[in-house]
Amino acid sequence: MPIMSPKNASFRVVVVGMLLASGGTLTGRTQVVDCSQGATEMAAPPLKAETQELVREGERALTSKHFEDAAKYFKKAMKAENEKCSRCYLGLAEAENHMSDMKGALSSCDRAVAVAANDTERAE
Repeated sequence: MPIMSPKNASFRVVVVGMLLASGGTLTGRTQVVDCSQGATEMAAPPLKAETQELVREGERALTSKHFEDAAKYFKKAMKAENEKCSRCYLGLAEAENHMSDMKGALSSCDRAVAVAANDTERAE
């Protein structure tokens, strides 16, 4: 079987959504390999100032192990962005994981990938 390279094929492999719940911590394992020539990627739209503050509060709540509060902040941030905030969904997934809501965490990760504006966001 020949080895694929940019010289003989243009291909993109994106592996996302592999989650490992270990030691109570949600770890997103992602590998992005891009061997296509001239690939361009649109930048994700910037978050509103209100959303940025809600995300920061959610991250602070995660750090201080206030997982229910973190989930509330991330949900508010998602509403501010019309449910189109992959970063918000990832924060919610982490909070849900710490609250032992594995089904919710996986669902939130799936939504994060679905609403991501580009491969860079999908790789987070």
